[in-house]
Amino acid sequence: EMQLFPKESQERITCLSLPHILPPENILGLILTSRESTHQELKFDYSTRDDPLLLQDLLMKVELLCSIVPGGMAVFFPSFQMMQDFIRYIHTEERFTLLNQQKRVFCESRGKEDIFGSYAKHIRNTGKGALLFAVIGGKLSEGINFSDELGRCVMVVGMPYANKKDVILQERMRFADSQSIGAGSELYRNMCIKAVNQTIGRAFRHKKDWAVVVLADCRYSQPSTLSRITPWIATRCQMIRRAEELKTWLIPFINDKRNG
Repeated sequence: EMQLFPKESQERITCLSLPHILPPENILGLILTSRESTHQELKFDYSTRDDPLLLQDLLMKVELLCSIVPGGMAVFFPSFQMMQDFIRYIHTEERFTLLNQQKRVFCESRGKEDIFGSYAKHIRNTGKGALLFAVIGGKLSEGINFSDELGRCVMVVGMPYANKKDVILQERMRFADSQSIGAGSELYRNMCIKAVNQTIGRAFRHKKDWAVVVLADCRYSQPSTLSRITPWIATRCQMIRRAEELKTWLIPFINDKRNG
């Protein structure tokens, strides 16, 4: 609202957020806040993106999710570089074959190859699961339909903040600040969360759909960030510190949906 009505006082602005058509029991949100081995904060940013211990922790969590979640699972990264660093790590540790046996692995590319088509075809034709690595803001995070078995779990790794050195972004932030104090920073934060909300919304496409949303970064647990996540997801999020907690929430939810 600061961008739409920069001259209006907050008292004159009313924000309305309507509930989603999905019943609450069809949504499970999990926020991963800690590393498993060291119990340090789980945080993916530019300074830690190629930390082998952090990548090891992420791989453990992805493998655990793959072992429980049926159908398709999509893991979204803030950038192609971070996704490639993770995939390179999997190969370096010789874990790709094992992961590919859990779920057939597909990776988004910058080319014209129809990765999503291959991913969807594998799931629908074989009845087996698949794992898709993709990029937030890429062609697979916007407009693609991950309904039903194509998206039983959507995992977001880190937070997709834009590059502050981008000239166009700098001008947008400068203009916003000229209209209202602090509006530039608000714009910057909202761009990030908008991309996250668009990404996780790919998995919920009709009133009988169900999925797990996993936000892998301790920053999502901060009230200032969580309050910007789509309310029908944010209100159903659980804070997870250990793998055992992850299984405690995930297994009953999956079993209930399978039996329902």
